[in-house]
Amino acid sequence: MKANSFGPTTTAEQAISDVDLLGVRAIVTGGSSGIGAETARVLASAGAQVTVAVRSLAALRNVAKAIGARYGENTVRVAALDLANLASVAVVTPPITQARLIASCRPRLRPGPPMAEWTC
Repeated sequence: MKANSFGPTTTAEQAISDVDLLGVRAIVTGGSSGIGAETARVLASAGAQVTVAVRSLAALRNVAKAIGARYGENTVRVAALDLANLASVAVVTPPITQARLIASCRPRLRPGPPMAEWTC
């Protein structure tokens, strides 16, 4: 699918359909649900080795299990990441420095009317 044909009804699979991510390491933050989980799933479907970094590993177990079952157990890794805790950042740092793709999938509030802006 050509980039100029993307629109509001474009699916994640369509957007990445002609992208080969085999051998690419991707880091997805906020991947335990919603758009973060979908981002991790679609990156894995394109061949990426996905590390999903979240504060609560319990929230991520079902997502990681589903992605691993569908695209292979070696396609997804999980990492506990609490940016307020330097020890947890140090554990995740080596995979991040090897990543070619980082997706931050969490809402970011901006000034003005209540509205979340996704960085993913």
